[in-house]
Amino acid sequence: LLSVPLFHVTGNQSFLALSTFAGAKVFLLYKWTIEGALKAVKDESLTIAGGVPFMVMQLIGGLDKSTTLNGVTFGGQSSSSLLPALLEEKLGSSFGGANQGGPLIKTICLFSSNH
Repeated sequence: LLSVPLFHVTGNQSFLALSTFAGAKVFLLYKWTIEGALKAVKDESLTIAGGVPFMVMQLIGGLDKSTTLNGVTFGGQSSSSLLPALLEEKLGSSFGGANQGGPLIKTICLFSSNH
């Protein structure tokens, strides 16, 4: 579930490029709403979602144990200290991991285009 714009390095390089390389399905939301995101995860059997930490908190908070989601990725700001406990509570042992990108993510385009 890609919920950040493709014109931004987070959406383009950190999510779209890696998903394409891995051969993963990418589901784009036209506009972020928690209802739309939860529906997409359920209807499309999505396994990974990304966005800013606030979006991840909203999404994880609305999931139930039957979800197919098993990983999240986020960046752009610091995450809440409550996020790890919420992930454990909602996803339990099925959870594959959380990845947080830091401020250096904005340098990846320069590196990629000069490589």
